[in-house]
Amino acid sequence: MAYLGKDVVGIMSYSRAKDTMTGDGSTTTLTLSRDPGTQNNVEIYMDGVLQTPGVEYTLSGKVVTFTTAPETGLNVVALSGTETEILEPADNSVVASHLVGGLSLTDAKITGLSSSKLTGTLPALDGSALTNMSGGIDVTSASDPASNTNPAGGLGTTWVNTTSGNMFVCIDATTDANVWFNVGGGSGDLPSPRPWQGTVSGYQAGGSLSNRYTDSIFKYSFTSDGNATDVGNLTQTTDGNACHSSETHGYAATGDHPVTTLIWKWSFASDNDAVLYGGQLIAGGWGTTGTYSITHGYCWGR
Repeated sequence: MAYLGKDVVGIMSYSRAKDTMTGDGSTTTLTLSRDPGTQNNVEIYMDGVLQTPGVEYTLSGKVVTFTTAPETGLNVVALSGTETEILEPADNSVVASHLVGGLSLTDAKITGLSSSKLTGTLPALDGSALTNMSGGIDVTSASDPASNTNPAGGLGTTWVNTTSGNMFVCIDATTDANVWFNVGGGSGDLPSPRPWQGTVSGYQAGGSLSNRYTDSIFKYSFTSDGNATDVGNLTQTTDGNACHSSETHGYAATGDHPVTTLIWKWSFASDNDAVLYGGQLIAGGWGTTGTYSITHGYCWGR
């Protein structure tokens, strides 16, 4: 068969090995100078006509075997690539089995990570490795804080007792009179931030003035020294009564002159007269004493 045109090798710019032979009508093999790896990585031209791999020839190692021996005088050219080539993989073609064991990605290659990908069991991290954290535990100690524990962070400082697991927050940072509120799983505020420990004003209700009994409610300031002022009245005069407090109201119970079992209640939010509480004591008398918890008031005496 006649060949027209330029030598195919002369017009190709592939970086490939070239092997040639001239057909003799009987030889069916051509040994290549390079192992191309697969038959699709070697191109066979006969007088410039590209042959079909797997149909007109096969490959085993470096040996090309022709289905039919090239005719006598036929110019045979084989262009072989390397056994491995670096090519850009097609989209979605790289699967886990293609990755070499121990392969890691550098920070520069990771531009972002969706939170939806953070699923399953995650390993615990060393807290010292965490950065840019907002808030956190300010102090850890084997013991509880005390009222004279003055936190450097002031109000809002958090403290964890690593022995008991209790956690405290400083809710009053008065020097040497700090109040630590227990917010952990335990109990026992240090000192207990009871709602009746006022920070603005104190009150007195009823009493005796120059052998005259009064129904006045007196209020005096905790923030400045000065005389008390009369800010309201009970519904009757009383002496020797017991007073109590909640977060929002003051209470006075029982008393003498006259003897009464009444309980009065007045608001801390505004200066007004007291109203009768919805209940009474079983007995009244002079010289009663009162105390109270967060939820209840108590009276005893004669």
